[in-house]
Amino acid sequence: MGKIVEQWAAAYQGGTSDKVWAGAYTDDGIFLSTWGRRGSNLQQGVKPLGSVAAASKEYQKKVGEKKSEGYTQVGFNDSYYQVRSFDPTLVAAAPKPAATPAPAPLYLTSHVTACDERALKQYLEMPSYGLSEKVNGERTVLSYDGKTLKAFNRKGQPCATVPSGAQPLVYLGCPFVIDGERMGADTFVAFDLMEWDGKDVKAQPFSQRIATLETAMQQHNLIPYASSVYGDVPCVGQFPTGVKLLGVECDSERKRELFAYLQDTNREGVILRQLDAPYEVGDTKYSRKFKFLADIDVIVTGFRPGIATGSVNTGLVRKSDGYLIDTGSVRSGLRDKDIEMLAKLIEAGQFPVLKVTYLPIRTTGVKLVEPRTSIKELRTDKTAAECTTDQLGEDKAAMIAAEVGRPFLDAAGQIIQLRGQRETLWD
Repeated sequence: MGKIVEQWAAAYQGGTSDKVWAGAYTDDGIFLSTWGRRGSNLQQGVKPLGSVAAASKEYQKKVGEKKSEGYTQVGFNDSYYQVRSFDPTLVAAAPKPAATPAPAPLYLTSHVTACDERALKQYLEMPSYGLSEKVNGERTVLSYDGKTLKAFNRKGQPCATVPSGAQPLVYLGCPFVIDGERMGADTFVAFDLMEWDGKDVKAQPFSQRIATLETAMQQHNLIPYASSVYGDVPCVGQFPTGVKLLGVECDSERKRELFAYLQDTNREGVILRQLDAPYEVGDTKYSRKFKFLADIDVIVTGFRPGIATGSVNTGLVRKSDGYLIDTGSVRSGLRDKDIEMLAKLIEAGQFPVLKVTYLPIRTTGVKLVEPRTSIKELRTDKTAAECTTDQLGEDKAAMIAAEVGRPFLDAAGQIIQLRGQRETLWD
């Protein structure tokens, strides 16, 4: 491996999170990273990119992502953060940055949990639940104090920019905090209200919060009606169409019609919200999501020879005993050189993490049906130990418990290196 050209370490502390991340790149084109919970045995990543220019680009991109997520720079080899330098000589030659914790998040958001098809059918028939589209954007909270419009990410940290399409919201005429999704730079889709006219409204029922927001947006000609997020009806009035309010259907028949429409038009999925519920921070029991095409983060556990360079094996950790459960293999979306790179990481004792999409409606067991991924979905911010079977949903708990796995985590939650670094699981 060549010499380190540049390196950067950072930490994030907020809520239950206490994490560190560091990256570097070499003059022979390798991007290096390390990450995990502060004080634990950190995961290591090695990503050959072929040239110093490509490695530098990857490094700059990852550092930018971490800064936008709220990570704050810390010093290498600091006794508190315990992030080792990729090259100790660089630390000796440069002053160590001050080790300051990341700022506390200003706005904490709700996290919608998944439901299975059986629960979905029940919610569709319950008048106490409304149905809306699950839009595929970037979670964004907008705050307006009467003078300045600001944006915050899903972790409550400030964003560098506000979606340009959201600017007309300042004409609502009072301070607010709105929860929604950034759909690129030009569109903001609102779906809940956290503060209104200087008051915290999270304790109000969802139906009251969304009615307040809908009425205000209609009175100021920002939307023609609440369901404008789908369909091709343009917004009216003097403002652009960049602001939308996510429509909610409550009638059982109209909920089924909307569900069919969204599924037929290849949308991501649906959200079911309890109409009389407050806004709950964290994993909320009042809202559920159902994706037509699901995605989970899996551990790359080995590789299988086959046509061309074959495929890679995947697995998840069973939380009850720390065993590794086989979720099948994936090839679609990976090139030969991608699989070769993943194989090198496996042979070096690493367990890379990939985001994989699959068809949940046809995945009756724990083996993913029609899985697809990309080397771009290689996660450098998530450890193998964090990839648990909980992602498959509660309805598969009995199947997961019955699966024959292999020891993967010890009692402390650390990865067990089985029979040396070159083991290929499920040959």
